[in-house]
Amino acid sequence: MTVCGALYKPQDPGVVCAYGTFLFEVMSDISGAERQYQKALELDRHHVLANANMATIHHTVTDNAKKAQVGCSHPHPHPSPYP
Repeated sequence: MTVCGALYKPQDPGVVCAYGTFLFEVMSDISGAERQYQKALELDRHHVLANANMATIHHTVTDNAKKAQVGCSHPHPHPSPYP
């Protein structure tokens, strides 16, 4: 990956994590963000923000999969039994 023509290989897990956050929140690139958080965790497996953001991605993907499975876009997990 290049950033402004330079090879992007930071050794600071905070920088890698921040880039992952940019990908997730600004670019809506979940898989790219996950790769960056994983790289941050390879540099420091105890990096709190990278671990928290990986959990956020997991919950986002899981929630989206559940919504797609149900075929429902309303916020209630179960349809109302009342007409």
